[in-house]
Amino acid sequence: MTFELAVAGWLTIIYITLVMIQGGLVPGRQGFAWRLGSRDEPQEKTLLQSRADRTVNNHGQAMLMFLPLIFIATFIELSNDMTQIAAGLFLVGRILFAPLYLMGIAYWRSAAFGLTLIALLIFLSQLIGYIL
Repeated sequence: MTFELAVAGWLTIIYITLVMIQGGLVPGRQGFAWRLGSRDEPQEKTLLQSRADRTVNNHGQAMLMFLPLIFIATFIELSNDMTQIAAGLFLVGRILFAPLYLMGIAYWRSAAFGLTLIALLIFLSQLIGYIL
C-alpha cells in the first residue's frame, strides 16, 4: 500500500471519529428518545453541536476533493516525494483542523485549513500532466 492510500485510510478514520463525536453530543441536549427517534421535530443545538456539524461537513468536503486525487494517483501508479509530502501535509492539516474548529479557535483553524489547501494544490500539481 502506498503512503497516499494509507492517508486515505486515516482520513476515513478521522471522519468516522468526527461523526461519532457529533452523534455523541446529542443525548446531552436533546435526550436519548429524540436521538433514537425519527428526529422529525428539530431541536435547538448547542454551540458545540453546531460546530461538530460544521466540522463533519467540512471534513467530508475536504475528503471529496482529496480522495479522488489519491485514487487517480494510485491508478496511474504515481507516488513520489511530492505526492507523499502533500498527502502528509493534508493529513496533518485535517488532524489539526478538527479540534481547532470544535474549540472555536479561529485563526489557527484557518491556518490548518490553509495547510490542507496548499497540500491539495501540491498534489494536484503532480497529477495535472496526466489529467490534461
